[in-house]
Amino acid sequence: YSIFQNNNRVLRPIAHTPAATRLFAPITAGSLRGSIFTLTSSAVGAGMLALPLVMKNTGLVLGVTLLFLGACLALLSLNFLLETADLVSVERSCVGKPISYADLVTAILGPKWGVFLQLILIIYCFGVIVGYLLVIGRIVGGLLTVLNIEVPSDKIPIVLTGVLALPLTLLQEISSLALSSMFAFCAMMYVCFSLSFRGLQTASFEGQMEYFRIGPDFCSSATIVFFAFNCHINFLSIYSSLQYPIMSRIKKVTNRSILLQFVVYTLVAVPSYLRFKNETAGNIFNNFPAKDTLITAGKAAVAAALTVSMPLYFYPTRRNCYLLFNSLTTSLSDSAKPAFKEQNLPSLQADRSIYSQDSHVDSDVDVDVDADEDTPQQGPSMLTHVLMTVTIMALALALAINVPGIAVVFSFLGATAALMISLIFPITMYICVIGRIKYPASSGEGYPLCLKIEKIALWGLAICLMGIGVTSVVTMAVGHVPG
Repeated sequence: YSIFQNNNRVLRPIAHTPAATRLFAPITAGSLRGSIFTLTSSAVGAGMLALPLVMKNTGLVLGVTLLFLGACLALLSLNFLLETADLVSVERSCVGKPISYADLVTAILGPKWGVFLQLILIIYCFGVIVGYLLVIGRIVGGLLTVLNIEVPSDKIPIVLTGVLALPLTLLQEISSLALSSMFAFCAMMYVCFSLSFRGLQTASFEGQMEYFRIGPDFCSSATIVFFAFNCHINFLSIYSSLQYPIMSRIKKVTNRSILLQFVVYTLVAVPSYLRFKNETAGNIFNNFPAKDTLITAGKAAVAAALTVSMPLYFYPTRRNCYLLFNSLTTSLSDSAKPAFKEQNLPSLQADRSIYSQDSHVDSDVDVDVDADEDTPQQGPSMLTHVLMTVTIMALALALAINVPGIAVVFSFLGATAALMISLIFPITMYICVIGRIKYPASSGEGYPLCLKIEKIALWGLAICLMGIGVTSVVTMAVGHVPG
């Protein structure tokens, strides 16, 4: 049967392919297994090192239940995002054209919400950088201990990590790091199985272990789970690059990816908690002796993988800083020219978005709608690029050396940016699109009160969750949770 791909009608073969052929066929870009791998690798990262703490704070049964609910919510919001993108594409006659998360937010909610999303993405990417510096710094400190190299302060390895990673973060093009996500994912899989193996070696259901616990740390634990399942930013680009992008195939990708994430997180969290119980740290690596060869190899692999992956978060941080600055300066005066132009920045003007029925603007191309056609586009100067990168690194280091552990960082991100990206924005956009389709402006009917109440209730719930989560994170930080 035929489907649309990149605005062209293509044929999808309906002949049955044997399971053995599908299993051993090479994993290619846009294939079903390749898309599952890509979506999973965008979620599974350093955040899983804090998941054993969730078991400690909530108890074994409640902790696993929390992981399951987090997986269900992630799957639900991914389906909302998918349905929204399809409905808007059909509404704007753009079926088959690529779309990004930022494009969708701007097209549905308006340019101001697009600017707000830029701020959210800056917070999210900057927070991940801080978390990476903490993880790598603690690993470097442990490796120095194994080598009998004494350091006067545990902050020095973190600063050393930032200094060594700075040349990589100065890269303006990140295409050379295309394999870094695969390396990081393989490193995390090794860590998953090594932690499971070590945990199961001495796992016990006896001793100081709880099955159900709801205390002051419950909300901060829930926000860590929110952060762990956040893979929504890259979801639509994966959908656009999928071979034969029909609904049934992309739902296979989401279902299997979320299931894989849940299995990986459970394999890390449960055995580790059963081994250390109430002594479980915010970073599970800190519970293992420095001379444990199996875990030390995993630490080294994770440190190398996160170091190579760090530019992948510096790039969108810089990019969204430029976009945010442009948006703010443009809002001061309609005739003001953007202070920065960077190649590959998407236009955030709703009336010139990718959903124009007459033309298509690729989300990877920056178009200056006010400039002359013959005017070449210029990116920020090298000096601006270096100053921005050094400033981001300095701020991240200043925060990393003063934060008690990665659990605080990832819990804060889960309570703020990840909650907005993975839950609030997808549900809000879905409500808006459904309301627009059921009650079009041409029909003369006003926007129904029930949908307005739903949006108000949703944002009220979001504010309450964010407030409770941030308060819980502050309590955790004051309590100096190790890790």
